[in-house]
Amino acid sequence: MPVVFWMTRLKRGVQPEDYERWLKDFDYANAPKLETIVSYRAYRVDQPFSQGEKLFDYLEVIEVTDLEKYRRDLEENPAAKAIAEGWGGFLDLVGSLQAEFLPPGFLRNDK
Repeated sequence: MPVVFWMTRLKRGVQPEDYERWLKDFDYANAPKLETIVSYRAYRVDQPFSQGEKLFDYLEVIEVTDLEKYRRDLEENPAAKAIAEGWGGFLDLVGSLQAEFLPPGFLRNDK
């Protein structure tokens, strides 16, 4: 299944709690209106795990049914446009990646 990663930084002057409130109240509430999204999680980046510098503040991980249909959703779906408009007030895009999950993987369901 295709996965899209969005790496972002807070815009200057934006407080993390303001963005995170919008994420929970608006972004998570409207993302299901894009039928191409299977799952969506955002992560706050606290610090590098080993060495180096922190390159971005947030990582969004979005599983999609189809990359081309997701791209169309981003351009045409009214919910996607509303999300992008709100998102732009809080974040600057650092980068994005598309990837493909390599099954079977591992998921602990008892935690």
